[in-house]
Parts: sequence; C-alpha cells; structure tokens
Amino acid sequence: MRQGARSWQDYVSCQASLTFSTGIASLEYVKFALHQSDTRGAVPRKMLRTYTSGSRAMRKVHKRYLREFLPATFAYAVLIVAYGFLARSVDSVLLRSLLVVLPLAPIVLMIRAMVRVIRDQDELERRIDLEAIAIASMLTGFGFFSFGMLLGASNWQGAQANVVAIWVLPCLFLSFGLAKIWVSRRYPPG
Repeated sequence: MRQGARSWQDYVSCQASLTFSTGIASLEYVKFALHQSDTRGAVPRKMLRTYTSGSRAMRKVHKRYLREFLPATFAYAVLIVAYGFLARSVDSVLLRSLLVVLPLAPIVLMIRAMVRVIRDQDELERRIDLEAIAIASMLTGFGFFSFGMLLGASNWQGAQANVVAIWVLPCLFLSFGLAKIWVSRRYPPG
C-alpha cells in the first residue's frame, strides 16, 4: 500500500471519529443545556448528573432536533469513511465526484436540524444560540485565517488546502458547542 493512501485512510478515520463523537456529545450537551438547574458549578459533573438522572422531560423541539441531527451525523461519518476507502480505487472522474458529493447531503440535514431547533426555541434559547454562533463563527474564521496566513508566511508545504478546508465545519460545530456552554453560564437558570 502506498504511504499516501495509508495516511489518507488515517485522516478519514480520524475525521469520521471526530464527527461521530461530536454527534454523541451533542446528545449529552443538549440534555444538559435543557435540564440545567445551576450553571455556576463544574460543568462536566453537572452534565453527567443531569444526563443520567432524567428528572425532567425533554421538550418536544429538542427531541425533534436529536431525531434529525444524530442520524445525519452518523450518516455523514459512514459516508466519509466510504469515500476515503472508495475514492482511491475509482478511476472515473464522474464517480469520484459523486463520492465527494454524497457526504454533503447529511451535512445539509444537520444544518437543517440546527436551523429548525433555533427557529422553534424560546427567546432566551435563541439569544444564547445567536451569541454562541457569533462567537463560534468569528473564532473559527479567525483561526483558519490565521493558520492560512502562517502557512503563507512560512512556505510550509505540509498542509494541503483541501485537507485544511475539510476541517472548517467540524471546527465550527465544536466551537459552537463550547461557546454555547460558555454563553449559557452567563444566564441564571429560570
């Protein structure tokens, strides 16, 4: 096996693992964000206690979000792994292009689930999400812009543009989750 092919497999496996883990973490985070009773304590301990206690019922809008978001995340992980294994064995440009487009459909479904849950939330939840989206998009944009500037200044040939570009959306989703935890802590529980 060529060295380039093996490193591509490792990259795709890592990408799929990160995406799937983010989906599972979103399940725990959404349950935590909805059932928090006091955000002033240790977030991981509170998250675990709230997730396992199940003391309050999850709202309908958030149940729908999980029903839509988690299967799409899983489908994306499966399709990106399939792309990683099949793309190097397909000679046809048309089939390779189709393989590239397939993982995009679940991403569209994830984005749709996010937009729907934000649209159907109450005003405070929307405000928290808006602040978290603003922070996440600015941090992600600034981070990738800075990385691109550093790559340009150093003439480092190690990072390929397509590999860097693939990480933008997972980094945005991850920074949104972290920003939402941080923003949620500023609002007292109601």
